[in-house]
Amino acid sequence: MKVWKNKTWQWETTGTEKTSVLFGKQIFSTDFRATNETVEYKDRKYDVYTVFIDGDEKTFAMTEVSNGVYEFLLYRY
Repeated sequence: MKVWKNKTWQWETTGTEKTSVLFGKQIFSTDFRATNETVEYKDRKYDVYTVFIDGDEKTFAMTEVSNGVYEFLLYRY
């Protein structure tokens, strides 16, 4: 019997504007847009964004954890 897991927000990476890579691209060099949604993960609030990469719409959450240091979450199984 298969057990289906629910999608959850999961930590992906932490980095600066120059070192943050999501979906194989430096995320700050893309044209990502805010969705006006927030998620809470481990006592922090993250803003949710969408970006088109290679024609596919991707969603991620981001928050600034220190001056110029960002933490990223992906919504996955």
